[in-house]
Amino acid sequence: MANLKDVKQYYIAYFDILGYKNFFEDENNDIREFLHNVIHVCKETQEKAMHNSIVFDAEFIVKTFSDNFIIMLEPPEGIPDRSVLRVLAFILARLQSHFLENYHILIRGGITKGDAYIDNDIVFGKGLIRAVELESSAVFPRIIIDKDTFLEKDCNYLLSKMVAKDNDGKFFVDYFQPIFEDETRVEVVRKVVKKLVKKYGKYNRKTKDEKKLYEAEKTISKYAWLLCQFNEKCLEYGLNPIDYSLVFYYQIMKTEIEIK
Repeated sequence: MANLKDVKQYYIAYFDILGYKNFFEDENNDIREFLHNVIHVCKETQEKAMHNSIVFDAEFIVKTFSDNFIIMLEPPEGIPDRSVLRVLAFILARLQSHFLENYHILIRGGITKGDAYIDNDIVFGKGLIRAVELESSAVFPRIIIDKDTFLEKDCNYLLSKMVAKDNDGKFFVDYFQPIFEDETRVEVVRKVVKKLVKKYGKYNRKTKDEKKLYEAEKTISKYAWLLCQFNEKCLEYGLNPIDYSLVFYYQIMKTEIEIK
């Protein structure tokens, strides 16, 4: 049985999959293979980080349940928050870009540091609660960095090192950066983004239910964010952005996204 002495401080990255229900219900998707692949990508990315000399001799704990994922790390002795955050951002950016490119799905979450307990069966603690709160407040498909844990100067230092700052002032893991390091990947993801926005950027013409319209509006905002982030990155790298327009759906007095 766990007791207070078993509770330790961890760096915690918590995230879940947006649209997991649709992904799960698609019979063409092998969920078991997908979940195992998530673990594999985490470990593979950690190894790549080691080869790039930006990681330390430390053991990452990776847990998954349903559409939720946790990556935990005990604070390595003598290593500052800035260095750990850089490693976590490196791992999560590559994980997110892999999800988007290969599975056409988005993830949302948060990174923090706090007390937690973990064993083979359970995970709990104030740190995990905080990480879940961050996931909810992220709103868009991004993994945000806890401003109450990490210093702003450290986040600013990591800008362009898999960390970006959004229009609302939140720092988040920049998963487009590893994609834009390879122009071939950019074109693959361009097609994915266009496909997703075409699919989720409009309202269902068969419903006028206010609750469903509200949920659809939130979904559209997530994919609008994705589209804008991709286009901003295109302009940064001197590439053509995705051409789109905002179309007014006057029957319900709301705006949709149309990819040209």
